Amino acid sequence: MTDNCLNQARALSSQQRYAESNEICDLILRADDRDVAVLHLKALNLASLGEVSFAGNLLQKCSKICPEDEKVWLDLAYIYSKQGEYDLSEAAYRRSICLAPDYSSAYNGIAVIQARKGDYKSAIATLRQAITVNSNDLVSYNNLARLLESNKEFKSAMMIYQRLLTLSPTADNYQSLIHSYLKAGLSKAAASTCRDGLRKHPKNIALRRTSFQLENGPVKVSPEADQKVKKQLEVILQLLKKDNIDSAGQLFEQLYRENPYHPLLLHDYGLYCLRHTNQQTTKFGLEILDRAVLIYPSFLPPYKTLANYFYSQDDFESAILFAKEGIKFNQSQSDLYYVLAMALKEIGKLKDAIQIMEKGLKVGGHIPIEMYHELGLLYDNVGQFSCAKSYYQKALSVDPDYYQSKFNYGLLLSRSGFVDESILTFDELPFLDRNGYEALLYALACHPEKHRHLPLYLKKWPKLYAGHIVAKTAHFKKNKQQKIRIGYVSADFRKHPIAHFMTGIYSHHNKNDFEIYSYYNGMNVDTYTSQFKSQSDQWRNIRSLSDQDLEHQIKRDQIDILIDLSGHTSHNRLPVFVAKPAPIQVTYLGYLSSTGIPQIDYRLIDGYARPDVGIEKLIELPNCYLCYQPLESGISASINAQSKKGYVTFGSFHRLSKIHPRLVNVWSKILLRVPDSALLMKTRYLDDPEIKMKLLDKFIDNGIDPKRIIFKGHANSLTSHLSAYDDIDIMLDAFPYNGTTITCESLWMGVPVVTVAGQVHFSRVGVSINTNSGLPELIGNDENEYVKIASDLAEDHGRLAEYNCQLRRQFLDSLVCDPVTFTQNLETTYRKMYHHWRHSN
Repeated sequence: MTDNCLNQARALSSQQRYAESNEICDLILRADDRDVAVLHLKALNLASLGEVSFAGNLLQKCSKICPEDEKVWLDLAYIYSKQGEYDLSEAAYRRSICLAPDYSSAYNGIAVIQARKGDYKSAIATLRQAITVNSNDLVSYNNLARLLESNKEFKSAMMIYQRLLTLSPTADNYQSLIHSYLKAGLSKAAASTCRDGLRKHPKNIALRRTSFQLENGPVKVSPEADQKVKKQLEVILQLLKKDNIDSAGQLFEQLYRENPYHPLLLHDYGLYCLRHTNQQTTKFGLEILDRAVLIYPSFLPPYKTLANYFYSQDDFESAILFAKEGIKFNQSQSDLYYVLAMALKEIGKLKDAIQIMEKGLKVGGHIPIEMYHELGLLYDNVGQFSCAKSYYQKALSVDPDYYQSKFNYGLLLSRSGFVDESILTFDELPFLDRNGYEALLYALACHPEKHRHLPLYLKKWPKLYAGHIVAKTAHFKKNKQQKIRIGYVSADFRKHPIAHFMTGIYSHHNKNDFEIYSYYNGMNVDTYTSQFKSQSDQWRNIRSLSDQDLEHQIKRDQIDILIDLSGHTSHNRLPVFVAKPAPIQVTYLGYLSSTGIPQIDYRLIDGYARPDVGIEKLIELPNCYLCYQPLESGISASINAQSKKGYVTFGSFHRLSKIHPRLVNVWSKILLRVPDSALLMKTRYLDDPEIKMKLLDKFIDNGIDPKRIIFKGHANSLTSHLSAYDDIDIMLDAFPYNGTTITCESLWMGVPVVTVAGQVHFSRVGVSINTNSGLPELIGNDENEYVKIASDLAEDHGRLAEYNCQLRRQFLDSLVCDPVTFTQNLETTYRKMYHHWRHSN
């Protein structure tokens, strides 16, 4: 347990979540306040938080407990140095070297102290020792070269820079060598090295700037020319205000011919070219803006313009390049930090984006509300609930009506289990766009009482969000092919739960009778996308199509049966179904309730679902309403956790939005009936202290020892996620919103799932899956039965072991995992729908 906690604390520290890391460190230290590894980590966290004195005290304690730990002495030396205690620092560094003679970083630390004291000769000698014991120590090479330059030993410095460049041919190291050559008066060598550097780093701004300076020499603008240009730019500004674009362009062109190097002209003319002209002059505008950057490094407007332009063109690499270069020369511009962070976000570097945005907030001056909002989104994306919540609240303190922050804050609350607060937040919004309303629908479905109101909200959806669409009553003609043409519409033809349930259908469709059209509304493309595409007769990427364009495309394709696989989930295309582009319209799988859309004819369920009546006609598929296929075949079933640990562990891998106080109360009853058992909860946000304490408080109120509740956050890979099944014996289903993928996955991993039968479809998924898997004994008719079944099973170790050995094979052999039979039944249903339509017309 301690090792797991320490690893979690280290992971948080590596994410710069130092305070959270120290909370875990403090928990471990309660059991053992002399654990050096934990004390050491806590000290490093404190140092990063600016608490240098406290960090030093802890490291001193570590050095006394374990005086042979060279890393402790190294970090203690650094702390002493930060405090200005140079003699103590040097002594600690030397102690570290005694314990680990190849610690070049300790030599480097001593050299820094010697240089600060003005003893450059000793510092140089010490750095030479550092690169002797570690010939790959780049930091020591760099410091040595700089010291040699300061000591006017240019030839020796050049040799070190050359060695450094051989070890690490970065653009910065090229720059260092070039400047060393220039200081020594070797301009030809500098130019040659610059050309070499540009061959390796053709986009590097610093190298291109040096090249420009070497080729053109210094550029100057006379005071007279400066005044003339500024007056003319005022004239141009007035022309632009009057929308006299062409006259402004002519004056820009004339002024540029006369003054090709004026910084303000280069920027304003370049900006004009980007905004007001064609592709050819856009290229010219970029060139002169780039020239401004090369000639005038500290002139910020061109950096901002170029960074924002490239970001708008989805050229995130170039946006990052110009934003970073601008920040080098001025760290007080929050908008440069903002565009840099946004570009990093777009290329998936979320942690880097967070660091940059945080720095942008510290520069002072006006902070745009978007920075708070985007930081909230970034922290949300990496699963840091408390930080995300804090920044959404900061954005709302600036503008309480800022829609995006309020919506995303409501979404965050829903996803993290604060469903009541989420619903309240959505209700406070003066209006809800379609995404907001559908987020509200999900929150209502997860609520133990308010889920009963869901049909009323669904009924309102068409008028609120598709009232402008007129359902066409045109007479549909049979397509010229003899095959029935099926159109599946989804944003989830990718690595997604939908893939588990559609893969078998796509693989087993009868292509003699059916023609499959896939309408993909997603952005991500992976191996599963390729598989769906290869098994489709026609594949349509529809993400960029308007509702009207998609409607026309479906009509041109002459689809007979159009099937919505999303319902009210993300990136659905339900408004198109309101337009009725196909004679038969069906909703299936992605949403376990009615769509509320009168133009959708059918909803596919099974006889076990017994849902509340929706607006669509309900069609019961034989046996189970879904067909599960595992996406990873090479992973073995879970081991018997009870036999390994000596006690039973219940599990919940459900989203926090499905976990509410009533459910916690029921789970507490199970834990009280099985005194030696534990509950492992694993999902997104469960590594956040605030979320954990919220849940723990509820269990503690029910008399449960908090040590019996184990939390795990989001797994970084499918393998890591599936390995968590090795740590549980029984999965506890959620209610009223049952698990679907988690239930199937759990059974496939050999872990039985105990469920309770509800009154609507999403509350009876567990009934359907367990019944069709031959496990009716794991279904409770009410909460009391649910508690009894789970607790009785936990006491029956022989039965648990039997499930563990046989459950995967039993599940895979069941009707839930029979794609051939399922697809035949589905196609029979499609034929009946089709023939009914033909005969009714």
